[in-house]
Order: sequence, then C-alpha cells, then structure tokens
Amino acid sequence: MRTNHEISLTEPPSYAEELLRTGGHRLTLIAAHHDEHGIRVVYVFTADPPDTRSELHVRLDPDRPELPTLAHLSFPTGRFEREMRDLFGIVPLDHPLPHRLVRHFHWPRGWYPMHPDAGPPPRFSEQEGPYPSWKSRATASTRSPSARSTQAS
Repeated sequence: MRTNHEISLTEPPSYAEELLRTGGHRLTLIAAHHDEHGIRVVYVFTADPPDTRSELHVRLDPDRPELPTLAHLSFPTGRFEREMRDLFGIVPLDHPLPHRLVRHFHWPRGWYPMHPDAGPPPRFSEQEGPYPSWKSRATASTRSPSARSTQAS
C-alpha cells in the first residue's frame, strides 16, 4: 500500500510524529528535488507487514529554502537534513546539531553542488577553519575484542 500526501511547510513534524510513534513506520529516505515548480522535499516512511509506504511531499519557498527539523523525532532524520543543507542549501530550522555532514571546509560558502544554479565547481580555497575532530575517550577495555587483539601483537 502506498500513500502520498502533499502537505504544507508547517505540517511535517505532526505527520512524521504520527507515522513514527503510532503508525509503526520508520523513516527510510528524505530526498530533495528541484523541479519546474521549485524545491520539493519528499519524506518516505515504510512499515510492514503488510508492506506500507507513506510519502510526505513539501514544497519550499525557493527564496528561503527552509523547513522545520524532524531531528528530535529520529536520529537518521537529522543526518538526512544535514546532508540536504550541505548539498542543496535547505535549512532545517532549529536543528539540534547544525554541523556540516558532507560539505568540506574548503568548499566555498554559498555553493551547493545539487542546486540547479550551482554551475561548475568554483575554485576551492583554503579551508575556513580546522576540521572539528573528536578525541576518543575509549580505553583498551572498552574497545572491541579485535582492536585489543591487534594492539597486543
């Protein structure tokens, strides 16, 4: 069974919460599209049995491509949203981790490779700052057995 819903810009949180919390669905994909009518974001939720697919289609203002975040409902959603920001310039409003996901620090600001007006890649320059890295606090006792066995050799 497949259902499609054209919803307004303010409705994704309520629809997604209903599908995730009470409908037994999981988020499978979020895709952004530039088509003849502007920017469209499609959320795909699936559940089984029986095989069920629910799509939420949201049109964005091309001059202000933004939509409310759903990251508080699902961790994968936050990743999809960060990727849309990096590649399309679509801003997930009030995202709890608004850091880059796929966009490197040497990419020019305001250049989004999946935007139809992106054109050829511009000249990449020095990176904007140090790449944020996280120090591991893991100890030998918390690492996987395979990591311990290679360290002992």
